[in-house]
Amino acid sequence: MPHIGKDVAYTWVSANGDLMSAMKNIPLLFSLTGLFALSILVAAPADARPRTDPARWRTLNAQARKAGTGTSNRNLARVLFRVRRMPGAVGQLRSLYKGAIKTPANRADFANYIKVRSDTSGFLGKTLGPAMARTSANKTAVARFMIGGKYRTSRVTDEVIDPATGKTVMKVYASSRKDVQDAISAAHGASGKTAALSPKARAEILRSVARQLKARKGELAQVMALESGKPLADALVEVDRAVNTFTLSAKEALKLKPRTELTPGGKMKISRAPVGVVSAIAPFNFPLNLVAHKLAPAIAAGNPVILKPSPRTPMTAMLLAQMVAKTAWPRAALSLVTPRVNNIAPLVKDPRVKMVSFTGSETVGWKIKKQASDKRVALELGGNA
Repeated sequence: MPHIGKDVAYTWVSANGDLMSAMKNIPLLFSLTGLFALSILVAAPADARPRTDPARWRTLNAQARKAGTGTSNRNLARVLFRVRRMPGAVGQLRSLYKGAIKTPANRADFANYIKVRSDTSGFLGKTLGPAMARTSANKTAVARFMIGGKYRTSRVTDEVIDPATGKTVMKVYASSRKDVQDAISAAHGASGKTAALSPKARAEILRSVARQLKARKGELAQVMALESGKPLADALVEVDRAVNTFTLSAKEALKLKPRTELTPGGKMKISRAPVGVVSAIAPFNFPLNLVAHKLAPAIAAGNPVILKPSPRTPMTAMLLAQMVAKTAWPRAALSLVTPRVNNIAPLVKDPRVKMVSFTGSETVGWKIKKQASDKRVALELGGNA
């Protein structure tokens, strides 16, 4: 029977069905008994494959949970059931994260992620840094939202759940309706400052964010994986995509300079003006890159932004907002709000908001389009966002 050694990428599934992986050169996640059972499932001929044994799934899952990577019995059974039907299964497992295996830096990120899962609150508290506050009641850390570059708390908190374990990984203060209105006021007041920034200055701001994203790639990916349940390998790729988004937006910013064109009637000067305050409402499935798709172009064009990330994945957006705050972008020109549904309306209806960018479900998207009929609206609808 073929032997499965340390060079195999052990793969399992989180509660939402996404693949998660731990790479080679990290402590083994399964005991020798577990490895022997897994080798039978992966490598045995079709006629020798055992029928599903619930006790085996429970044993393997208990060992994974002990290692800090617990999953549901049902999903663990499903991935093993799938893997044993793959031709050349061991090779397929290895190829799933081929890029991560070949890149030493990514192997370190995977090893760190296993450690992170054993102390998520400590890791998140340290990573989110300035956004964190401690409640007077129980001294637990709670993440604050940002209004015009300044952090605020409220009387209400919401929980961020790790989809892989169903446990709370962080609490976040929920923005009130007044907080949302204050964010709009701050953005509206900063419109003149952002419009006055030269294309060159905006491009440098965007390049600065891209550099920070690249420098903190591992941290961002780990936060993203914790709150969204996506595989760390996918989260690492998403950070790379966000770097590209800000880099390309910087190039586009330089194209917004006034230009002169010849017309039959003579010369005509063409210039572009910022539209004004932008409400950016993002989904959970790409908590970094879909926020970047809204934020980076808005900065390139000189527009103040109010970010409203998904309540399921606010922490990645908080990290991104901190990076923007370290640049020359006016502090009042960026807010990150975390309102509950009953307090979102001003982001769509307030006349000072000139554009709404929304990614999510068709039902909500078309309602926003109807309510924001006097504004520019960009919708990306469908799927499970």
